[in-house]
Amino acid sequence: MSLLKSITTFGGWTLISRLTGFCRDVVLANYLGAGVVSDAFFVSFKLPNLFRSLFAEGAFSAAFVPIFSQKLLESKHDAVKFAAAAISVLAAFVGVFVILMEIIMPAVVMLLAPGFADEPDKISLAASLTRVTFPFLLLVSIVSFQSGILNSLGKFAAPAAAPVILNLTMIASAFAFMPFINTPAYRFALAIPLAGILEVLWLGYFLKKENIF
Repeated sequence: MSLLKSITTFGGWTLISRLTGFCRDVVLANYLGAGVVSDAFFVSFKLPNLFRSLFAEGAFSAAFVPIFSQKLLESKHDAVKFAAAAISVLAAFVGVFVILMEIIMPAVVMLLAPGFADEPDKISLAASLTRVTFPFLLLVSIVSFQSGILNSLGKFAAPAAAPVILNLTMIASAFAFMPFINTPAYRFALAIPLAGILEVLWLGYFLKKENIF
């Protein structure tokens, strides 16, 4: 019964994530259309997620969960100390990486989006937008660790719901930031790291309920 409940919970939130993701894409298409701005924005959206698979969901995270689960069986105190140390190391490493990428962003865009080579304005816009979105990589790396801890504790609902926060924040940004930011692409770009902060706080609340951190 517990397994069925976990599958239903995870599957239900995944379905909601897909539905809100579809709504997000509709809103993006409505505001950005097709052209230079939309091309530049989608590059800025994809770049943090490209490195996400390396840091947030890569070997570091994959190695963390089984070790944390084993330590949790032995001592919750030791498991929490290990988790804190692991997250600190990852956050420091990814933080430095993000800063470096922010500095060399135009070159990164040129390298990863070579189709922009003949359009300097598009490169400039994409680099500018990506400088806004790229800190999401650090935040989503922390979210991945928080999710791993909660999953190890048998708590699946909160981590499964986290992606919905990104979709809803991006949808809301189209309207909420309108009085302050004229350009829709920048409104959506700002929503991405904001969603990362909200996801960290969301999962942090549930970790606190489990007396973790």
